[in-house]
Amino acid sequence: MAKKICVIGNSHLGAVVKAHRESAPELDYQFTFFGAPWPQFDNIAVVNNWIMGATFSYGDGSPEVTTYDAFVVYGGIMCAQQIAIKDDEMRDAGFSLAVRVATLRNQVHHSVCRKIVWMLHASSKKPVFLLSNNPLLNLPAITSSESFQSAEDLLRSASNPGRYLSFPSDLLGEGFLPKKQFFKNSVYIDGAERDDHFDFHDNEHMNVMGGRLVLNGLIEGLRSALI
Repeated sequence: MAKKICVIGNSHLGAVVKAHRESAPELDYQFTFFGAPWPQFDNIAVVNNWIMGATFSYGDGSPEVTTYDAFVVYGGIMCAQQIAIKDDEMRDAGFSLAVRVATLRNQVHHSVCRKIVWMLHASSKKPVFLLSNNPLLNLPAITSSESFQSAEDLLRSASNPGRYLSFPSDLLGEGFLPKKQFFKNSVYIDGAERDDHFDFHDNEHMNVMGGRLVLNGLIEGLRSALI
């Protein structure tokens, strides 16, 4: 029997929803998606074991969290790219390593993503995975692989009780910037493609090709965790 997976996300969820719609049925997992764009994403909560505040849903599952075998929270937390850049800025400003780590961990701990992770964990005790916000096209390149890896390690350690999932390596190019081919003509939270995009939307949101990479990465992460 397919495991039931609940995915809760912000507007970055749209590309994954579209990829799921267009993919052959996944025999091992049955996905249900709940989402809300920013700033409504901040209002998503789990109340009496019920997911509240979502403005969009797709799939056959219920908002009742006790019906799922695992959860994924997508977005509402800085990506590794942003953390690495912020760490470099603080280092250049003369802050010690201890202060930098404490500051960045504090931002992760107080993120919307981790708030939802804690609510799911308290209500279900089933595994909760998390993905950060998408990497961004309009940020500086990261010149040090050590900086990027340190940012990933910080996300991984600060995500407890959630389990941090990295974005697929195929999504990123030189300088750990996302490849434009996965962001051009990005889709909205409901998976719809429209022709009225502004550059800022493509800077942060993926198209269906990028969504397919993320969806496949989620499935690999679930299988690796024996879900």
